[in-house]
Amino acid sequence: MSVKWYGNDLRRKIKAVTAFAINETITNTIAHALNNHSGWKYRTGVAENTISQKEKATPKSLKAVWGSIWTHPESNYVYWLEFKHGSFLRLAADAVYPSLRKNIKKKMLSEKKKGKGSKK
Repeated sequence: MSVKWYGNDLRRKIKAVTAFAINETITNTIAHALNNHSGWKYRTGVAENTISQKEKATPKSLKAVWGSIWTHPESNYVYWLEFKHGSFLRLAADAVYPSLRKNIKKKMLSEKKKGKGSKK
């Protein structure tokens, strides 16, 4: 009896799903930050327009970068807002990051239903 090994395929699938879920979680975190900043009011759009994702997670590098200072170094307006009126970026991360596990599970289940990566 021989065993067919699909471990490498599974590893690739897990990394791809995890990268997708990280990017989805960051997108949701940015949306949360833009819609929840009780310490200041939207007036010009300057602060909101600087908040973005600079680097997306990939299966090769499960690292992503988002924010304002790191994505738009010429803008320090959000940095000032964070310290003067409350840290809405940090609060958004605290509220949304715990959903990463759920996002990974949801994507894994949807991939399983599609039958992608399964070998018979």
